[in-house]
Amino acid sequence: MSVAVQKQPLRRARNAAATRAAIVEAATRRFAQDGYDQVGVREIAADAGIDPALVNRYFGSKEGLLVAVLEALVEPSKELSMPPGDFGPAMARRILSREGQRSQDQLLAIDMAIRSNSPTARAVVREDIQKRFVQPMAERLGGGPDAQARAQLVSAVMMGVGVMRGLLGEDASARPYLEEMIGHLGSVLDRLADPEGSR
Repeated sequence: MSVAVQKQPLRRARNAAATRAAIVEAATRRFAQDGYDQVGVREIAADAGIDPALVNRYFGSKEGLLVAVLEALVEPSKELSMPPGDFGPAMARRILSREGQRSQDQLLAIDMAIRSNSPTARAVVREDIQKRFVQPMAERLGGGPDAQARAQLVSAVMMGVGVMRGLLGEDASARPYLEEMIGHLGSVLDRLADPEGSR
C-alpha cells in the first residue's frame, strides 16, 4: 500500500519586503515572456519560490500584482528635470544599455498588459502611464496646446524602443554602435521633449 507524499511548498528565509520584491520580479519576467493573460498566480509563485497563497496575501489579485509591476518601473523624475540636450541621451541610455534590461522587461510586461483581454488590466496601465509619465512630461513642456500630444509621443517612442529591445534581445552586432544609437534616440527624444523644440 503506497502512501501519498504531500509536497511541501518551496520556502525561502525572507522578510516581507524581500518576498514582495521577488514576486514582483517574477511577475515582470512572466508577463514579459508569456503575456499577462497566459500567466497564472501559481507560475509566478513557483518562479519566486513561494507558496501561491502569498501572492494573494500581498497583492490581492493578479491585477493588484500588475499595479506593483507598474510601480516598480523607475520614474524618470531625475531625467525630467534635466535641461534640453541632457534629457534625451539620459533616457536613451536607460533604454538601450545593458543596465536598461530591467526597464526593457518592465516595458514589455506593460505592453503585454495593454494588449490583454482584461479591461481592468488595460485601464490600470493607461492610468498609471498617464499619471506617472505623460502628465509630468506635459508639465515639462509648459502645458501648451500641444504639450499632451508631444508628451504622449515621447512616451510612445520610449515604450516602443524598449519593447522592441525586450523582444529582440541584445544584438551583439549592434553593440559597437551603442553610443551612436543612444545619440540618435536621444536627439529624437530631446526634439520632442524640449519646450522650445517645435518653435
